[in-house]
Amino acid sequence: MKTILHTKEQGLRVHKLATLGGLVAIAGLEEIEAALLLGALLELAQQLPRLELRHVTQLRQQGLKKLSERKQQKMTCKPPHTEVKLPLDDIKKLIIKLGGKVPAFSKDLVPELYRLMR
Repeated sequence: MKTILHTKEQGLRVHKLATLGGLVAIAGLEEIEAALLLGALLELAQQLPRLELRHVTQLRQQGLKKLSERKQQKMTCKPPHTEVKLPLDDIKKLIIKLGGKVPAFSKDLVPELYRLMR
């Protein structure tokens, strides 16, 4: 199996593009045809530098309000911390890969894993 690696810069670019796609969805524009959406964005790109500071500030405040509302919605819908339970064999393998020694008692596996990860 071939593994495809990318640079940190490529990863950051992918993250940024995904974030921009998320903004399109938050604005309710994800069903808009791609060519129309791009045309609207191109028009906005031309107009934005010409807007008065007052108008730019209003647009920014509107965006911040929407992002804040979305953050609140996500926090209320998200369940509290969910534990991830790994099989003991997987924990042992991780300890070995991190260069540690597998403890004799199962109760010591997770503390040893945390110690190695620090």
